Amino acid sequence: MATGLTLAVDLGTGCTSACVDVDGRGVSLRLGPDGPMPAVVTLSNDGRLLTGTAAVEVAAAHPDRAQRHPLRALETTDQVQLAGMTIPTIELIAAVLRQVLHEATRRAPGPPPGQVVLTAPVRWASTEIDKLRAAAARAGLTDIVLLPEPIAAARWHADPAGIRAGTAVAVYDLGATTLATTILTATPNGFEIRGEPGGNPAFGGENIDDILLRRVAERARTVDSRGWDALWADLSPSTRQRHHQLRQQVVAAKEALSTTTVCTVAVGGSIGDIKVTRADLEASIEGDLRATVTELLRTAQNAGVRPGELTAIFLVGGSTRIPRISALLAEMTGVRPRPADDPQAAIALGALLTATTATAGPALRPEPALHATRVLPASAAGMAAGPNPSAPRDQYPPTAGYPFGEQPPSGPYPPPGAYPPPDGYPGGPPQRRPSRWRPTAMVGVIVALLALAVSIPVIAFTMTRSDKPNPNPTASRTLPAIPTGPADTSRPTSSASPSPSPSASASASASGSAAGLTVAQRRLSAVLDPAEMTDCEANPDGEDSDVDASLKCAASNGTTVIAFHYYTARSLRNDVDYRSGQINDEGTCENGRSSVGTWQVGSNSSVDAGALLCYYHSGQFVMFWSYDSDLVSFAAADTDAASLYQWWKRFDPLA
Repeated sequence: MATGLTLAVDLGTGCTSACVDVDGRGVSLRLGPDGPMPAVVTLSNDGRLLTGTAAVEVAAAHPDRAQRHPLRALETTDQVQLAGMTIPTIELIAAVLRQVLHEATRRAPGPPPGQVVLTAPVRWASTEIDKLRAAAARAGLTDIVLLPEPIAAARWHADPAGIRAGTAVAVYDLGATTLATTILTATPNGFEIRGEPGGNPAFGGENIDDILLRRVAERARTVDSRGWDALWADLSPSTRQRHHQLRQQVVAAKEALSTTTVCTVAVGGSIGDIKVTRADLEASIEGDLRATVTELLRTAQNAGVRPGELTAIFLVGGSTRIPRISALLAEMTGVRPRPADDPQAAIALGALLTATTATAGPALRPEPALHATRVLPASAAGMAAGPNPSAPRDQYPPTAGYPFGEQPPSGPYPPPGAYPPPDGYPGGPPQRRPSRWRPTAMVGVIVALLALAVSIPVIAFTMTRSDKPNPNPTASRTLPAIPTGPADTSRPTSSASPSPSPSASASASASGSAAGLTVAQRRLSAVLDPAEMTDCEANPDGEDSDVDASLKCAASNGTTVIAFHYYTARSLRNDVDYRSGQINDEGTCENGRSSVGTWQVGSNSSVDAGALLCYYHSGQFVMFWSYDSDLVSFAAADTDAASLYQWWKRFDPLA
């Protein structure tokens, strides 16, 4: 190696953690105010990609310039739209890695790192790995080794030499947007993945933030419902900043409730302070947390391991500080989990330890200021999970599958030199567009309406069948209305975009061109009726932790229709519930009133086909409806409510 500096980076969906080996000490880099760096990447006015705190500040006021979860974007698509500009997803990751490299060399001046270890989700296959390597190359990191996250986490928690070879351990990783569960087998030199990893792509720490935000909203509305509604109805950049600050207070309250029982969120104005309690939060998320432990048990069962056979359960991810998680794991598995001193840094520190011990160097000691009591052993040299500088190799089992679904089509990835330079993108800064709400521009209105929807935080509202309005959407029951909320960190935000050119539309097939579409988007395209849905194109801004594919199409009468496909039935329910929570149920769609209800197929009027939601926005009457059995939904809008409803009654978008 050119230098003794070793850099380890954990690229998470919510934040990035990194550490370096400085004089035999593991030093966590301070990438953000609290240590890790927020994952957000934004496009500045002059066309540069911003990361860290600067990116968060821009995203709060201008969500259309932000990609809040670049790692998820890297998994699902090759490019994203920021402020109307197309950005390759590997450029987003490259920008994050450049910032990490800058902080590493600032902390340890001298030559660049001679060894770099990057961690990645355990379920990633060659396609995602190639993308990550391309992003690293764009950032100037050419000699890297990749390590699965659970192996790095287990290595930080325990010295494999102290665990009997052949015994099983579990890693429970609750990240910002996803849950990952993995069973590992201890070997004399390290850990190996056992069975097929599990998890949930639709639940993470940010979902818990959303649930707590809903509790704050409910209490605030009892004090001054008009004041609360007015606060969230204002979407000006300055008020968006206040929305962001309130959401950050909610996140801080969630974290504080891990060590205290009562916390205050300062809303201000006529509302004042809102108190939230640990008991209330835990009661609100009890079902979701039990489901995560059930998923860990399922993962163990599929790996041929009974709960009593687990030697240890290692916790990773900031939300694992919630005491109820450890209690449920102990209750349902019989094994008391081992929390990390710093669960957000555990994976990066484990990757660093793996790298340094594998080189048979001196024992890596923790930075006293960060881990004063943890002295790391040097007995793991040569462990199988670690990189060998003479023959680096990635520790990804050949059976690893694409995360939570199909593997995208493989193919050569463009060389790094094909992308725009890091100091800007061709064409200069994007021009500011007119107001996104233009009643005469149907496509702009539809996309902007959906932008509003996906910028609202996921408000958890469980609706049992008995709670659903009657088949006739004139049910007297009115669902509690939650006003438009702050930009949702668990859902990508979108902006109004210009309509595609005629030539671009003509190049698409009736049900969507395969060119430029992800696997999930092509799968959605295949279920659409080509006679009813034409000129379909990818709509990645409509995709999030619930929606795995979205397309923008033209109906046979020219109406723009947005199609969505969901990961699971629960994902669809989540989306319907949070949309329903924004609507005051005032009548029926047929009468042109805001409504929350269901609809039925004429031949079987006793069974609900799915949800039917209607509401007004900026002079447009919006209809959103789902086909629950097909895991799809659609949205359309028009200024004439009666005409839109009559068209909808005759419209069948499915093949």
